[in-house]
Amino acid sequence: ALLDGADDYLAEPQENDLLRQLRVLLDAQDDQPFRVLVVDDDRQMGQYCDRILRRAGMQVRVVHAADRVLPSVREFHPDLLLIDLYLPGQDGMSLTAELRESSDSLVLPIVFLSGEHSEEARFRAISAGGDDFLTKPIRPRHLVAAVRSRIKRVRGLSRRLARRATASGSAHGLIRRGEFLQALGSAAGGHRRVLAAMAVDQAEDLDQRLGMAAKYELEQAIAQRVLRQLQATESLCLWRELGFGALLDAATNSDVLQRAEATLRVVSETPFRLQGQEQGLSISIGLAIEPVQQSDSDAWINAAFAALGAAQRLGGNRCEGLLVDDDQNLSPERLMWIRELVRLGASGSGLSAEFQPLMPLRGQRSGHYALLLKLRDKRRPLEGIFRHEYLQVARELQLEGKLERMALFRALEALDEQRSRQRSASVLVALDLMSFDREQLSWLERELQRRDYKGQLLVIEFEADVLLTRPPLIGLVKRLRQLAVRVIVAEPGLARLPELLKLPVDGVRLPVGAILSADAQVVSPLLADWHALGRSVQVHQVDELTQMSRLWNLGVDYLQGEAVAAPGPRLDFDFGDGA
Repeated sequence: ALLDGADDYLAEPQENDLLRQLRVLLDAQDDQPFRVLVVDDDRQMGQYCDRILRRAGMQVRVVHAADRVLPSVREFHPDLLLIDLYLPGQDGMSLTAELRESSDSLVLPIVFLSGEHSEEARFRAISAGGDDFLTKPIRPRHLVAAVRSRIKRVRGLSRRLARRATASGSAHGLIRRGEFLQALGSAAGGHRRVLAAMAVDQAEDLDQRLGMAAKYELEQAIAQRVLRQLQATESLCLWRELGFGALLDAATNSDVLQRAEATLRVVSETPFRLQGQEQGLSISIGLAIEPVQQSDSDAWINAAFAALGAAQRLGGNRCEGLLVDDDQNLSPERLMWIRELVRLGASGSGLSAEFQPLMPLRGQRSGHYALLLKLRDKRRPLEGIFRHEYLQVARELQLEGKLERMALFRALEALDEQRSRQRSASVLVALDLMSFDREQLSWLERELQRRDYKGQLLVIEFEADVLLTRPPLIGLVKRLRQLAVRVIVAEPGLARLPELLKLPVDGVRLPVGAILSADAQVVSPLLADWHALGRSVQVHQVDELTQMSRLWNLGVDYLQGEAVAAPGPRLDFDFGDGA
């Protein structure tokens, strides 16, 4: 019956099922012809689909090359894409992944055509972002039924939910996909908002089990639960099967996170009725803050979907996302990957430490090292992710304190090893003073008393700006020095060196660029003032050996950089051997 043109078929329906399906069919009535974009390098196949779908009253456009797809989507505004799985130059799966990165086709229904019959091919196609998989050769009635049912369901759902939102008298609700993407584009660059990408965790199983009407009802049921968590100025959109987008006001990060967690609970706590039985379901949510300098919505959408992917990889029924501005211009995928690695590192695994030697320039003993804590990254196994990359993410996750205690522990273990060999050594650890609380201080005090070092020295580096802007924290620095811990401050330039000299610290750490870009007659007196009080001057980021003599003449005490010595896993570097 369906293949002969019927819109649905119910075998011995119950009254409620019949009424429900009648509502679905009535909502699907539409005077506008369906628009289908066919993508197939086989011209005969393209003409075949074109002819069959046009006979069914649809508007059709056919393209034969992958690079014509996105422009055609923007020009033709199709209701559905029919794509050959294997295209020359770019297969249908990679093309779909590319399309999903564009707001114009992010939630556009995509149906694959393929001569391959394997279940593995179908799985890969759906995993790539496709909505259905049809096997060639396909009969005309099968093709028309598959295309028609997909488009009817999407159009009908949009109309019904739009009417429901209007009837409720509310300014917010589940709106059409086009309206949502338009709102998203207008929001970018305006007042601060958060985009939430939501997906049902059990979508793959439900797609196999449920028919069109059942999915329709489930999507509405989920939408109504989610809508209860939205404010009057916020909106929700069904932008892919069993997947939603929400545009949220971001008054505070904590408010957004609390409401996201409440949405997870309201969906998962009460079972849904599916096929006559109750079944518990859950969703995952990916959050992305509005880009600060972004005129289009693509990057925003990508960030939300990257966060959603992370939430589902971590088991589902959870919320992920970065609600801080990224000042490193990292991709959303990179940020979410770092987020996962930070969590793994804070759990005690996935961390490694390297020690970069500091070269003494003025006759001091050697054996000085800077600890470089990094997250292991299987994508970059020889590099990893260092502190300057993960620090912002760790702060947002409130895991910075855990990671920094681990850094301190690695430094103390390294000093233990040097003590066992009766060698003097110092290890420098960069920490965030704002995360170094009383509990951290008490722990470090106990560790130092227990280890009782003889000739081994822990050096802690804090950002100078924190001490200058928060004077009460100076007491913590004084306490550390009472514990025989040396404290130095990191400063990006020379202008505040006289002011920093008033702080109870043992030295200053400067980038080589700040030293070499200034006049020597200005630099030398500034550094001499530090030496007069017995304080050291360290310079890092040294990338050329030719800089060393000038730095020595200016009065620098220690050098750090790749040109001086590369980091290594142990404290066994000897500058005498290097010479």
